[in-house]
Amino acid sequence: MVHIWDCGAGQLRELGSVSAESSGYDEAVDRGGAWETPAVAWHPHEPQLMVAGEGRVVRWSPAGPADLNGPPRTACYRSLAFSPDGRTLWATPSSGDEDNPWDSSDVLDPVSGAVGSGPRWDTGIAEHPGGGLVATLRSDQGATYVLFARVDHETAPAAAMRVLRRALILDVDGYETPVFSAD
Repeated sequence: MVHIWDCGAGQLRELGSVSAESSGYDEAVDRGGAWETPAVAWHPHEPQLMVAGEGRVVRWSPAGPADLNGPPRTACYRSLAFSPDGRTLWATPSSGDEDNPWDSSDVLDPVSGAVGSGPRWDTGIAEHPGGGLVATLRSDQGATYVLFARVDHETAPAAAMRVLRRALILDVDGYETPVFSAD
């Protein structure tokens, strides 16, 4: 479950929660399943949070939670990220390739519910402070690639990541969303 809190006026108060009906750790293990932490992404400009877990994507806003139309109920997203302009939600692994879901990602239009295909990525996506460039990590079992991409906002129905032909190769294990320095 994901709780949303406000820290206004010097006091902490709960605004709402998403996926309150989710299975707890003990329940998921008892049923022979795996327990997964929900994937979350904050909208870059609006008070809006997307939460993916247990076959659904929920949009939380101050008005409350609502299921996002579009992704199939079989979607099992491990990471979510908004495009820098906030018009597109990127989700991985893909819901459209049952045999190789990690070979691509989904590109979701939160307004229309349209689902398209995007490039493979494994972690959250970081936007460069100067704009126009994003970075993410992708594992290849022997190394980890830092992928850089331009964001094409003219692509319909949703912004697409155009992965550049150059990548930084790292020898790491246990990785998270990359971070750009402020300068």
